[in-house]
Amino acid sequence: MMLHPHLLSLFTQHLTSRANSPFLYHRKNNKYVPYSYKQIWGEIQRMVVLLRQYGIQKGDRIAILSNNRPEWVVADLATLSLGGIVVPIYPTLSSQEMAYILNDSECKVAFIETGDHLAAIQSERTSLPFLKKMIVMEQVVLTNSDFVYFYFGSAKPSVAIDVCDVMRDDIASIVYTSGTTGNPKGVVLKHHHFLSNLEDIVKAIPISKEDVLLSFLPLSHTFERTTGYYYPLLQGACIYYAENVNTVSRDLLLAKPTAMVSVPRLYEKIYDKITNQLGPLKKRMFDWAVKLGIQYIIQKQEKDFWATLQLKIANLLVFSKIKKRTGGRLRFWVSGGAPLRKDLSVFFRALGLPIIEGYGLTETSPVLACNRFDQIKAGSVGLPLESVQVKCLEDGELIVKGPNVMQEYWHKPEETKAVIDKQGWFHTGDIAKIDEDGFIFIVDRKKELIVLSNGKKVAPQVIEALLVSSPFISQAVVMGDKRHYLTALLYPNKDACLKLNELVEIKDVLTKEIEDRLSHLARYEQVKKFIILDHELTPENGFLTPSLKYKRKAIYHYHEAIIDQLYQEEE
Repeated sequence: MMLHPHLLSLFTQHLTSRANSPFLYHRKNNKYVPYSYKQIWGEIQRMVVLLRQYGIQKGDRIAILSNNRPEWVVADLATLSLGGIVVPIYPTLSSQEMAYILNDSECKVAFIETGDHLAAIQSERTSLPFLKKMIVMEQVVLTNSDFVYFYFGSAKPSVAIDVCDVMRDDIASIVYTSGTTGNPKGVVLKHHHFLSNLEDIVKAIPISKEDVLLSFLPLSHTFERTTGYYYPLLQGACIYYAENVNTVSRDLLLAKPTAMVSVPRLYEKIYDKITNQLGPLKKRMFDWAVKLGIQYIIQKQEKDFWATLQLKIANLLVFSKIKKRTGGRLRFWVSGGAPLRKDLSVFFRALGLPIIEGYGLTETSPVLACNRFDQIKAGSVGLPLESVQVKCLEDGELIVKGPNVMQEYWHKPEETKAVIDKQGWFHTGDIAKIDEDGFIFIVDRKKELIVLSNGKKVAPQVIEALLVSSPFISQAVVMGDKRHYLTALLYPNKDACLKLNELVEIKDVLTKEIEDRLSHLARYEQVKKFIILDHELTPENGFLTPSLKYKRKAIYHYHEAIIDQLYQEEE
């Protein structure tokens, strides 16, 4: 494979052969509008002119505060073409968090999506000495010279963009970690960090220009930026942007994607939606079909005529109807950001919609390992990428080395030294196991391990995954650090609970589910008491990160009083 000199070349390689081919689709006026490579190139050229007028030079930091849309891509590629450094900012952050990132990275220009985002920045304006200009993507009433409206789709001048001074070893982006505790750290990623990762990913999971991806995870997160944007761009595939996370089921039908990148939470919701809508007769047929599919996979019955025939019947009667609800063309899903339940991995493979689970961190651009189409172990995050070395320390922590590992944390040399040792190994902070075939199994975050008062260590994510495998439990947060026993906060699956007999108490159902799901675990790993939450944990209420991970400290502090009540009687 030819090495790309910089990230912009991922785009410019298609300008000759695919100039008029669709690259991006954006929903506008209730329909998807295509934008060709030529159209996007014109917008990039216009944006470069504007940034040059603002004096942007190589090494300057430029923020992008926006949801997924074509302007995000234009802002990204225009900045990179000038040797600028892109600083993505989650649109869901508070104004104070936005201001912290803008100041810490010393951004000179910020691309801003809406009037609400602009108002959030304006509320912190007096504390932003480095910020000179704001470029707004949606039209607002202009009140001062601090910001300008960039109208997407206007006349396109032909501008020469000289990128000869941009090298693979130049910094491409500073990506701030989602920050489950304390202020976020800026991860410094160079062009070659992203490019080396892409070159490995496409070898592991090949796609082509015929593929179509539906994008809904935030581009501010490196997982979506690399695998949902740069990865399809590398191969010339086209991308549809879902309107928002709540419209994914509708947008699947409209986009008819062949692949999609997501986090486990979406697959859990899809599974729950499928299983909770089945009546008794359809449920029996569904269970029969899934059982056939699982047997076919596990027993490798490709050469068994009778098993193959039965599976074709199951596909005709059951699986084809489910596939139709994904648009009818889906080849595979990609999962990352959090552990995928083993039963979900097996379930979707049985349907003929395999989930390719992977693993990585912002600091590793981000992918370190993934399953392959022909090499999948349910419950694992797969094999290391070709250029990545992995090993586990005595305490089980996974450490890695490779060309995709970050340079440093922005202006934080001590924090950098704490995670990258003198031999160049990056300490992930994850506890893992590597089996005899080289597959990696993530146990939990090292810092999130619960240490009970008797010294026993418990991995909460393992127990939480078992709990949410129940059709009656949507979210589970396990606690018990420095306590005698484990407790949990549970948010029930309302659709499943509505089907219960009115005489049945939800608490009794959940108690039995906990006992059944955890019966095989050690006594100290059992959840002894729990609380039923009346609210879902979301990024909007501050209990999940933008990548849908639990903010455990925030969850604990908010619910501290009721959690303490679970322990008062026996402690």
